[in-house]
Amino acid sequence: MIPYVFRKQIKLFCLFFACCFLILTIFLFFLQIINGNHYRQQAQKLQIRTLTQQAARGKITDRYGTVLADNKTIYQVLFFPSEADRAQWNNSLVSALMLMRSVNVPCTVSFPIEKQGQRYCFSQDADAVSRLLETCKLPSDATAFEALQVLMKKYDAQQIPEEISLSLLAVRYQLNLQSYRSYLPLCLGESEDFTLCARISEFAPAGIHIQPRYLRHYPYQSTLCHTLGYIGKISGEQAENYLQNGYDLSSDLIGKSGIEQMMEPFLCAKKGQKQLSVNSRGLSTSSSALAEAQDGETVVLTIDLALQQAAEAALNETMAKIRSGAMGDAFPNAQIGAAVCLDVHSGEVLALASAPGFDPNVFTKSISNTQWQALSPSYLTASGQIDSDPTLPRPLVNNAVCAAFPPGSVFKPITAAAALGAGCVTPQETILDQGRYTAFSQTQAPGCWTWNESHTTHGYVNLHDSLEGSCNYYFYEVGVRTGSEKLEEIAEKFGLGAKTGLGLPGEAAGMVDGQKTAARLVQKRVAAQLNTLGYTVDQDTLFSALSAVLQAPSLSKTRDSLSPLGIRAEDIPSIYQTINDNRWRESRVLAAAIGQGADSTTPLQMANAIAAITQAGLRYQPTLILSLPDSKGKTEPTVVSRAFMEQTDVHAILQGMQAVTQPGGTAAKYFADCAVSVAGKTGTAQSEGRDAYAWFVAAAPAENPSIAIAVVIGQGGHGGYAAPVAKAIIEAYFQPGAGASLPLDGQQLP
Repeated sequence: MIPYVFRKQIKLFCLFFACCFLILTIFLFFLQIINGNHYRQQAQKLQIRTLTQQAARGKITDRYGTVLADNKTIYQVLFFPSEADRAQWNNSLVSALMLMRSVNVPCTVSFPIEKQGQRYCFSQDADAVSRLLETCKLPSDATAFEALQVLMKKYDAQQIPEEISLSLLAVRYQLNLQSYRSYLPLCLGESEDFTLCARISEFAPAGIHIQPRYLRHYPYQSTLCHTLGYIGKISGEQAENYLQNGYDLSSDLIGKSGIEQMMEPFLCAKKGQKQLSVNSRGLSTSSSALAEAQDGETVVLTIDLALQQAAEAALNETMAKIRSGAMGDAFPNAQIGAAVCLDVHSGEVLALASAPGFDPNVFTKSISNTQWQALSPSYLTASGQIDSDPTLPRPLVNNAVCAAFPPGSVFKPITAAAALGAGCVTPQETILDQGRYTAFSQTQAPGCWTWNESHTTHGYVNLHDSLEGSCNYYFYEVGVRTGSEKLEEIAEKFGLGAKTGLGLPGEAAGMVDGQKTAARLVQKRVAAQLNTLGYTVDQDTLFSALSAVLQAPSLSKTRDSLSPLGIRAEDIPSIYQTINDNRWRESRVLAAAIGQGADSTTPLQMANAIAAITQAGLRYQPTLILSLPDSKGKTEPTVVSRAFMEQTDVHAILQGMQAVTQPGGTAAKYFADCAVSVAGKTGTAQSEGRDAYAWFVAAAPAENPSIAIAVVIGQGGHGGYAAPVAKAIIEAYFQPGAGASLPLDGQQLP
């Protein structure tokens, strides 16, 4: 019989055991029944791995199919450790490394030990060295040679040929770090030469495979660089957007500028995915494809490569001649320029040149700080401030699209169109050039350029004569007759003062000098002044108040309009002074009429405006895209402004512009031997503190234009100096078998 004391202890033990069993049962219930699905999914994740398969970025071609951007195939030598027994690793790796060495392909696997002469040394990566010594179980003061001896023994590499021993140890060490991710391949090296592929395929070491990798390639280097753009890594501010679209922030490259950025959704490749099942050692046991990789789409541009090359060559050659004085007066600061050629019947951009340029291939690999500074230089003034002078060379800036310059006399055809359309002058009416235009001031009267240079005048001139000789006095008079409001309206109809909609990132809008522009300037400067004085005023409220003042500026009107906004009485006189100094005065129409006021235009805008003049005001949206994969052929032209000019006015303007390139015209000597008739206009745009901009615009053939051209050279000195660039483009376009054979859609002038 069991004593009472022991019976009690047994009962307590049984009760304790029952509680433990109950707790275990409850735990197992929650583990397998309540949370079973969750842990089942976690276990499956540990058994399944997903590998990404790369595809090629889409090609970019010119209108005739010439490839402008494609991909180089780089052949990677990959070792798949899961496809070979561990005992075979060294044999496979030695074979692969020896084959690589035979065709001069280096091993690219990182390793914290390197050979310098006859000595082995640690690399500069302290963390990597520390990790290696920890793996080798060596003290921190151990030498690189001691670490090598440990690794040689550990990986049974004592009999490995010396010339590849370091590479083999690097690979084995990296595989050791990879540990349970042995289903992942390790890249031993890569080459553009297919010879390595052939050698590897011939010997077929276990676990060694060749896999292509795609490297963006621009076969014509700097040609069309600003339009094509370049690719690069995803920046921090872009990360969220691209992450949502399935991009890998660590490895994917995206378009950073130009067509590469604009057409990113079409050009980007669709990655494939391959699912692997792995065992407890991380070795692959089976695989299945989840999604096939798809190459990016091909984008066909409107660009004519031959025409583009002619434009760039002529632009760079002409700028060099201007700097050296080979064309006459030397202008050593002529370092930037641009040229644009459009099809007047569709708005298609046939050539888009900007100088200086760059080679976008440099962005396909890591770029050094020195290279970046050369491509995107910072300039400082004598006082140490950032110099924003647009005529300083900045290779990454697209001067044809993203920079706006004062147009000077190439604006005069637009003034002529406004005056003729308003009935303020006829093509036949003559106006006497009196040298100085004194209608607004006797003391500060502007003069025609001939008066300013030699105190001579053009005499009596009509529209034809005024365009031929670029008579400022004539355009002062017709500008006054037309009025600033009408001039501003017509300039905007021709697309000035607004982005063209080309689509390239960073396009400049430019500016049309007039009452609306002056009002915006007043608002901006008054807002800045109020901010300095400590006021916080809603912009819309301020603009409404200033609009009332600008209708009839006076101190009392300013006080009545601004006092309700909480502006103190003592501050109003200084604000009125700002308004009065910057408000529009009708005398400013004189400068606006000859493109010298606050006007600024991009070469693209000016080429499009000239194209619109040839089509009686019918203006197309410029485009660089000829066709897309989903457009089922050629994209249709987009009309943004209907014709509004009389045909007689169009012919009068084109005839006057044609005289510019004929004997007696301001550009006659540059077109003396040109086989094509050209309607042109020179422009010498003054810019304070700099040499003048050289402009030339053209349409050809003059009688029935097919193309329109705009050329600008920063600090080029004289408008005529830009004419040879336009001539080279025209000759390249109209040479037999070239761009002149392009089909012309749309109505042509009779």
